[in-house]
Amino acid sequence: MNVDGHDCYYDDAGHIYMIDGLEVISVTQALVEASIIDTKWYTEWARHRGSRVHKAIELLVKGTLDTDSLDPRIRGYVDAYERFVDETGFVCLEVERKIWSPHSRFAGTLDQWGVFRGGHTALVDTKTGALQPATGLQLSGYEDGRNQETGEHTDRLLGLQLKVDGKYSIKTYKNQKQDWRAALRVAWWKRVN
Repeated sequence: MNVDGHDCYYDDAGHIYMIDGLEVISVTQALVEASIIDTKWYTEWARHRGSRVHKAIELLVKGTLDTDSLDPRIRGYVDAYERFVDETGFVCLEVERKIWSPHSRFAGTLDQWGVFRGGHTALVDTKTGALQPATGLQLSGYEDGRNQETGEHTDRLLGLQLKVDGKYSIKTYKNQKQDWRAALRVAWWKRVN
């Protein structure tokens, strides 16, 4: 992919983002390396569950999800997402979209960007675990990258917690662009030093 004359590449197997042949830091990596996200509480099952739910939602949005093939352990999370869409009128226009910032040397994959009834745009980050304060910084990073690519600003940054019982909760986060960029600078400093 080419962004503003820069060659951008994502290696799915290694989860590595590259711009002009050089590895760059991802939004999540920046928050982990700046000691904002603590991964010691993440279990292998939680990672697997999150990946499976994200993939199911991506297929659902694209209209290619075979609901009969869903792992019963994640079905409730997908039901929660469908309930969210039905109750809020959210229309996802971008799902699992790669964002690149050649200028700031970071990249990432935003979960969803779309529109609510009334035309308000939203960047939505889905979680199968609890919503944390760091979710706001993560959303701010994705918004920063998307804004640098498109020149568009998003009206709302939302954390969407999907629950196994088919329920969901939403938290609105303010754009914390300056704090996000500070975390990114700290992460790069730690990598260099």
